[in-house]
Amino acid sequence: MANAEISKYQFSPERTLGLFVHLPLLLLLVLLDFAGFLFFFRQKPGLLFFVLLIISLLLLIPIFFIGYRTLALIFSSYRMERDGFHIQWGLRKEIIPLTEIEWIRTPKEMPFEIPWSFLPMPGAYLGKVSTENYPLMEFIASDVLTMLFIGTSRCIYAISPAKPRLFLESFSRILQLGSLSEIEWQTIRPVDWLSESWKNRTARFAVITSITLLSFLSLWIGFRFSSHQVIQLGYSAAGIPQESIPVENVLLIPIFGVLFCFFDLFIGMHFYQQDSTRQMADFFWIASVLVSFLLVLSGIAVL
Repeated sequence: MANAEISKYQFSPERTLGLFVHLPLLLLLVLLDFAGFLFFFRQKPGLLFFVLLIISLLLLIPIFFIGYRTLALIFSSYRMERDGFHIQWGLRKEIIPLTEIEWIRTPKEMPFEIPWSFLPMPGAYLGKVSTENYPLMEFIASDVLTMLFIGTSRCIYAISPAKPRLFLESFSRILQLGSLSEIEWQTIRPVDWLSESWKNRTARFAVITSITLLSFLSLWIGFRFSSHQVIQLGYSAAGIPQESIPVENVLLIPIFGVLFCFFDLFIGMHFYQQDSTRQMADFFWIASVLVSFLLVLSGIAVL
């Protein structure tokens, strides 16, 4: 019965327009980055060669940025319970005691002009702004048309449930039922995940060791790269030399290493947030060290 009640008052943000904008943009960035790497590997060493490498690597930053915003939009929710209001948006989590909510208004009901956060776009109206009328306003929303503003003693929160009218009706229903227990106000941000994971000895060892190994691998390949145009991939069982490949292809080794280790460290950080899955976090963190070590061995063996 409790589960049925919780699900009744759980709302998804409006996702349609946000996904329509984010998914094509993410696909476009991935295709541009793939084309950059493809063109890069066909170049001979020179200025254009290194410019294309830097551009291709820098494009990974907006890919991660838009990718995270897309996943956060997909796995986000607003949940009302009799003890409080729960906001989940990617790594961002807010639990507000029901007694701290002073009012809920639509944009037309706001007594002042709404200031927008940095880089607003459909599917990701995120961030904090300060106003003369109110000390702090935080956007955790995806759509202007369904946006609602929740006033509390600390901050105004902008949210965008897909069904705002039903959300308001449910809030009134929750108020009529009353609170079952008093909960503490909780604010969890991505930086909190990082700081909490950094307290773990395995996580610190994994980060420091992976960075050291991959830095050594990059320096080693860069040093050997200056005196080679092609590399020989060993010999066959009959003692015949294998086909040579352009040495630029070896640069994929540290690039894949960085991406793989970043993925392992991020997944480990996610599992570390729950006591039941903390052992899985150690597994992923150690895996990043193991992969880095194997890539160093492969880089030395190839060159």
